[in-house]
Amino acid sequence: MLRLSCLTPGTALWLEIMLSWLSEYAALVVLIGVVISAFGAYLVQQRESQVQEQLRFSVTGGDGFPYLDVSIIGEKPPRATLMVHNGGRFPLYDVDVRMAELSKQASEERDLSIYGMEEANLQSHVGTLPPGGARIIDRWGLPEQEDRHDYNVFISARNRFVIENIRLRRIENRWRSAIRVFQDVGGKRSILLERIDKEFPRSETGEVRW
Repeated sequence: MLRLSCLTPGTALWLEIMLSWLSEYAALVVLIGVVISAFGAYLVQQRESQVQEQLRFSVTGGDGFPYLDVSIIGEKPPRATLMVHNGGRFPLYDVDVRMAELSKQASEERDLSIYGMEEANLQSHVGTLPPGGARIIDRWGLPEQEDRHDYNVFISARNRFVIENIRLRRIENRWRSAIRVFQDVGGKRSILLERIDKEFPRSETGEVRW
């Protein structure tokens, strides 16, 4: 056992102060240790949960969704290229696309958002789309004498089913587009993506007639 009498007066005084402090704050030191240990265990648990979630989303596709984009090149005749995209952080699996062009008769109806679900001018099995990936699924010519084309697209993947409205208008000899992707679940519609060219025609209230 260390005898304080064997120590110099300065060292002995320092040890007495330390022992007094430890005896007074021992419970606090133990509590701090318990809190640090518990917080460390919580961080480990959170990290493990995040890893498990990442793995699950890598298998299911997470909250990502596929959508189509149309690019139009040339004028005589204009050529449309249809691409399917995955803008999410995880792969999308079992992607299937069905697209229906709305007839001129249907274009006079009020609600066109889900028209054509049972009809399809184009069907394509895309399969797997990597994160940020895209794939061309069709090309076709647009008739020069027509100034509008309306399409409804029905896209299924392993993690969800979405509907997309594609609207094309020729304005001053240039094609403008508006696209909207949404999901109907339990009678509630959620808009997942909406992209409208600035020059695309709108109603007096500023709305696009989908």
